[in-house]
Amino acid sequence: VVAVKTSEFEPGDITAFYYNNKLLVRRVICTGGSQITVEKDGSVLIDEQPLDEPYLTEKSIGQCDLEFPYYVQPGNVFVMGDARAVSMDSRLTENGVIPTDRILGKVLFVN
Repeated sequence: VVAVKTSEFEPGDITAFYYNNKLLVRRVICTGGSQITVEKDGSVLIDEQPLDEPYLTEKSIGQCDLEFPYYVQPGNVFVMGDARAVSMDSRLTENGVIPTDRILGKVLFVN
């Protein structure tokens, strides 16, 4: 994984961070100060607006124990994997949102 260190993230950015001593790569879905809703069919709304996700092959609510809408506090990002049905990500409270200072960087390349 090649990543560039930054503290600025936008929806759609792919990030790398450590969780339980494992390197995880996940997509930023929304940043701090926004409200996210993941509907039962897997559709995502950011501040009540549908999120265009052309990178997905299949939508899914996946593993989720959050109540929506969910407000993302400033200084954090809400991340989700592209394999929505099986990804462990911010939809689970055990993972939660990721503080931007814990993110290694934006992913530029994965080999």
